[in-house]
Amino acid sequence: NYFGITPIETGYQAQIVHDSKTFHLGSYVLPSDAACIYDMALERLGMNDIEAVSTNFQSFDEYHAVRAREMKALGMKVDLKEVISYGRDRVDEMMEAITPSSENTTA
Repeated sequence: NYFGITPIETGYQAQIVHDSKTFHLGSYVLPSDAACIYDMALERLGMNDIEAVSTNFQSFDEYHAVRAREMKALGMKVDLKEVISYGRDRVDEMMEAITPSSENTTA
């Protein structure tokens, strides 16, 4: 079981709640990929070192090993670079949504 993911018809959705708002971080075929993107979002929010918040993986090596087992069990390959690029884009969109732009701030 992973934190921050929900099973959906086509795989798994990564999501995170920040300031009472849910951010959807994309849909993924492998649960470990969705979990990794959730961890990436935690890190970008600076929440990965908070004791009350749990990450899914202690290291990229751990994620990579779990991911390899999932692909083997499912008999499929999912391109890691595409997953990380797609997930990074979703996390960037989340950060843009929660970070005030310089146009909206007053001196």
